[in-house]
Amino acid sequence: MTVMWHTTDGNGPTVVYYTQVNSKIGFSLPLHPHLSSPLHRPYSLNRPCFEDRKSGAQALVKLPIFESTYVYQPPEEAQWQKQEGTSHRLQNSSVTVHQVELSNLVPDTDYSFRLEDGDIHRLRTMPDGLTRPIRAVVGGDAYFSEELYRKMNREVASRDPDFVILAGDIAYTEGLSCALRTRYWKINRWEEFFTYWSKDMVTKEGRLIPIVPVLGNHDVKEGFDDPYKKEVLFYQFFVFPKPEIPYRVFQIGSDLCFFLLDSCHTYPIGGLQTEWLKKALNKHQNALYRIPVYHIAAYPSENSYTHRGSKDIRKFWVPLFEKYGVKISMEHDNHDFKRTYPIWQGRVDPKGILYLGDGAWGVFPEKPRRHWYLAKALRTNCYWLLTINQSKLLAEAFDNEGELIDQVEISPGK
Repeated sequence: MTVMWHTTDGNGPTVVYYTQVNSKIGFSLPLHPHLSSPLHRPYSLNRPCFEDRKSGAQALVKLPIFESTYVYQPPEEAQWQKQEGTSHRLQNSSVTVHQVELSNLVPDTDYSFRLEDGDIHRLRTMPDGLTRPIRAVVGGDAYFSEELYRKMNREVASRDPDFVILAGDIAYTEGLSCALRTRYWKINRWEEFFTYWSKDMVTKEGRLIPIVPVLGNHDVKEGFDDPYKKEVLFYQFFVFPKPEIPYRVFQIGSDLCFFLLDSCHTYPIGGLQTEWLKKALNKHQNALYRIPVYHIAAYPSENSYTHRGSKDIRKFWVPLFEKYGVKISMEHDNHDFKRTYPIWQGRVDPKGILYLGDGAWGVFPEKPRRHWYLAKALRTNCYWLLTINQSKLLAEAFDNEGELIDQVEISPGK
């Protein structure tokens, strides 16, 4: 578990959210105050608290503004443990980001935590494999319209997913419409996104639903923002297995692997990322399910088929998907719903890959084009719910009214 929180030079209401890192090291849990609060008093203390429902073990968190210390007690231990962490301040802002890593959490276990004098919240660690059905939501293009974003949040939360893979254009802080916006506005926009998420993305049992973030074009400036040369806010608000490298494998045991990719936003599609993808697919080729997730679509529903990013994905990634037995690939960016025909080597073929999408969480939906590869496409907000066990994967698409749009069943293996 990598625990994160944010403090500011002001004191205000605290927002709680966390991101899934991987099933072996647990979760990231950033805690931070809303930036619209007054900036005139030092931020004092939060005291989050974790406990296992069965054993009653607790973990206290003490958060002084310039100190990164996390005190916790694993469920199997009788004594409290203390873990030191790190912190850094966002450039030219009042926000300090703290990070502490916890390990050896119990798989598939519900934990409770609370902030001092606040409500009790819950989270769940992932199982170490497909020992029970996994419920994963995949969607993208989120916080554009507050009304649509929050409506979809509440609909998704009602499905009780284990986690959400949010595949790009998360807070819409970059792009032509944001070109004249200040950096303070962009930070505040991210804070609004997290605030609404923490309020809406809670199951009826009170469990917070974690975010697995994927990068999109509206999360960084036009062209490449090299995170090693200058600050990229996306990388400041989420934690990754390797710092500032967004492409990675998110796996549940050895049988379920999501390949989370950067579709030409801070790293090129070809070159090093493609070499990494080839090695990762080869390493996990015996997994029952291998599911790529990325933002720009190889087979777009509303955008042009000749879009540069789409062409590059078809050139560099799709041949690897086909070689290593991928059966479904999750795409976004087009602001509608889509399911393609099975596609193999650029043609409709029963042995091919289904491309599902198409990124319409909290945006105004667009009218899809009549591309040759689209089996079904609709102008509607949508997300995909994947229910995965050892015998099958059921992919269901829902709109923000909870109506079933489409479904498809996938068998495991090659």
